Amino acid sequence: MDQPKRGGLLLRTEAGLRFLPASLVTSVAQLPPILRVAGAPEGVLGIVHENGEIMPVVAIGPERTVLMVCSYLGEPIGLVGAEIVCAGLFDPDPTAPEALMYQGEIARPLDLSAIYTRLQTSTWASGWTS
Repeated sequence: MDQPKRGGLLLRTEAGLRFLPASLVTSVAQLPPILRVAGAPEGVLGIVHENGEIMPVVAIGPERTVLMVCSYLGEPIGLVGAEIVCAGLFDPDPTAPEALMYQGEIARPLDLSAIYTRLQTSTWASGWTS
């Protein structure tokens, strides 16, 4: 039985080709100014105001041109650092169902849950309680 195509963004990072499901991506925009935050964990560049929300910006690589706004567990997270290769519907890799195939290359999923967990478990996040 054929697996259905999966929609989303293919990203090129230092770790290779990654896939970000369309269900998690809310927008892609030019990177707005980033406000640095003292005590932010490694990889967190600061915060931005985008689409009417304030969100942390996490570096997933060295690029600093595009902001990918994602929603994870109802919270916005900005990602920078990847080149967007393309957006669309992609075939799953028959040998690894969590991965996709694109022009003969395997695209592994970007682990947004690990990024979110790192944000939530840092001492930086504990200072933001109300």
